[in-house]
Amino acid sequence: MTTINGAAVSWADLKNAMNADGSAAKIIPILEESCPVVQSSTVIEGSANNGNQTTLQATKGTASKRSYNEGVAKSKKTDIPVFDMACMYEANVETDIRLLEKYPQQANYMLGQEKAAIAAMTEDFENDIFYGNQKTSILSIDGLATRYNSISSTKTNKGYQVISAGGSTNLSSMYLVGWGDGGFNLFYPMGSQAGIDRIVNPNQRVTDSADKPFYAYCVNINWQVGLTVQNYRLGGRIANIDTAALLTYGTDSDTSADLFAKVFTLKNRMQFKAGYKFVWYVNEVVYTALERMAKGTFNVNLTWAENIGAAPTLMLNGWPVMLSDKISSAETVVS
Repeated sequence: MTTINGAAVSWADLKNAMNADGSAAKIIPILEESCPVVQSSTVIEGSANNGNQTTLQATKGTASKRSYNEGVAKSKKTDIPVFDMACMYEANVETDIRLLEKYPQQANYMLGQEKAAIAAMTEDFENDIFYGNQKTSILSIDGLATRYNSISSTKTNKGYQVISAGGSTNLSSMYLVGWGDGGFNLFYPMGSQAGIDRIVNPNQRVTDSADKPFYAYCVNINWQVGLTVQNYRLGGRIANIDTAALLTYGTDSDTSADLFAKVFTLKNRMQFKAGYKFVWYVNEVVYTALERMAKGTFNVNLTWAENIGAAPTLMLNGWPVMLSDKISSAETVVS
């Protein structure tokens, strides 16, 4: 089991705290490389071996003014217990040992096979982070679109964190997440090595599609991970973005939504801004539109942060923008 003072940390920090020769420490960099959500998120150890228990504040406590020699009523707030289940992603790699013998660098070949399998796992996970719904699949997790699925004018309602961009077709969203203690976190089951387990059998009898046996080098990779939210006012969604209209930005027939007006509104609805790692997640169409907007001479809301040895990061209102291939341009209208 690996923990860092019980705090929310990055996956890279978690890896550095592990045995460098362990399976989890070797797989975490591949997870980060394959998935922008893993790369940018924080992670905690869950409170159970299959999930994480947290509480959401339903009502605030009360306080009163008082004079000397007078008392005040007891302060009581209401909390709602929430249990988030971990989702289990698994892949099996089977390579014919006679084929493997043909490669002089067998370890590198198997690493390539494992990377491909892990990439497939993280694609499934990334889709779930946005669109997973436990009501339709108990094997999934509740993603951001599922959690922010309606609009409300009441601050105590999750829907207050959902802003409509006014579109009705070809819809996508910009998701904003505040990662960190007290906000959003990924979690792994209590007592595990970051939820990652790897089983290697270098000489396993397996069968082909015709049920004929052969011997293979087999690797089983298992990743158990979930999403937990302690404060919904540390995240949100700009929904109903017409991506077809967004393609007209900057042209004479520009019908795109005023995204900056929506961004400012959602930004100002974050309950806290200090102490959290805020990240925007968008799809290719929205990201490309933001890049075009960033070319504006007087556009100070979109900037580029230089990274040593890596491509610069697009920043929107000081928060990084991550591109996800799993965010759809065919979302349903949010109302």
